[in-house]
Amino acid sequence: TTPVSARRRSTLAAVSSERSCTNPLRRIHSSLYVVVILLPDSGFRYLSKTYSDEWMRRNGFVQDRSELTAANVLRRRAETGVVVAVAPRDTLADAIARMTEHGISQLPVIDEGEPVGSLTERSVLQRLIEDPAARDAAVAETMGDPLPVVPANLHLDHLSAYLDGPAGAVLVHASETSAGGDGAPVDGYFILTRSDLIAALAEASRAK
Repeated sequence: TTPVSARRRSTLAAVSSERSCTNPLRRIHSSLYVVVILLPDSGFRYLSKTYSDEWMRRNGFVQDRSELTAANVLRRRAETGVVVAVAPRDTLADAIARMTEHGISQLPVIDEGEPVGSLTERSVLQRLIEDPAARDAAVAETMGDPLPVVPANLHLDHLSAYLDGPAGAVLVHASETSAGGDGAPVDGYFILTRSDLIAALAEASRAK
């Protein structure tokens, strides 16, 4: 759709412009061609229509799943606990122990309440293959980029774009949600993964 095209290609174009791009490209099967495409119309005049999620849902162009936000997905999850994390000063051995204990494949790295990095099974394994003694090294030496932090009211359409990233997970401020159970404020973060979103979508479909 046009809004998706805008997010992925950074173009504020109208539907006619999107078709001008996609139709020729479908006919080209070689990377040897240089293609020049003129976009006939701007999307500025359609901000209240095709660029409006509400207008698109109201007119039947997209399925109405407005209730699915990051907070809703977390509430649908069977078990919701504040994220298991490590600090930059912890060792890889500490991180491996937490992954094993909780049966998880990735860990946010949090320092003084702020995400500063992340660890995955793949990155840990690669580091240990390269240097078995790295078990005693600090997490900070192996960690990758931090997981994105998203607002609890982030809608499904935008949430899925974040989850398309390499990590396949985001963090949500626990204080913005009632996923902790009793509605009381909770410190820290919740982690939300692709599998959580898939499970929430499946449950929403069964409820219809």
